[in-house]
Amino acid sequence: MPVAPTDEQPKKKKKKKKRKEIEAVQDEIRINAVQALSPQIAGYSYDAEDEQWCEIQLQLDIVGSKFDMTSLVEREAHKAVVHQTPGITRAFLSDSKLP
Repeated sequence: MPVAPTDEQPKKKKKKKKRKEIEAVQDEIRINAVQALSPQIAGYSYDAEDEQWCEIQLQLDIVGSKFDMTSLVEREAHKAVVHQTPGITRAFLSDSKLP
C-alpha cells in the first residue's frame, strides 16, 4: 500500500536545499579569501566535505626574478596549525621507555 506524502517531506527537502545553498556560498567566500591573500595565487580548491586537503595553484613570473620555493614552504609550514586542542596551555614531553 503506498504511503501518502506528509507535510514534513517538502520541509526536509527545502531545508536540505537551503543547507546546500549556504554551503556553496561559504565555499565561494573561502576560495575568494584565500585567493585574495596574494596576487600569485591563481587557484584554490579543497576537500569541502572532510577538509582533509587543499590545493593552491601559484602563478609566478620567473623571468627576471629569483624564487626560492623551499624557503616559502618552510616559512608557511611553521605558521600552519595541523591540529589544535583548545584550553591546553602547557604540556610535558616524556621520553621514558618503560619495559
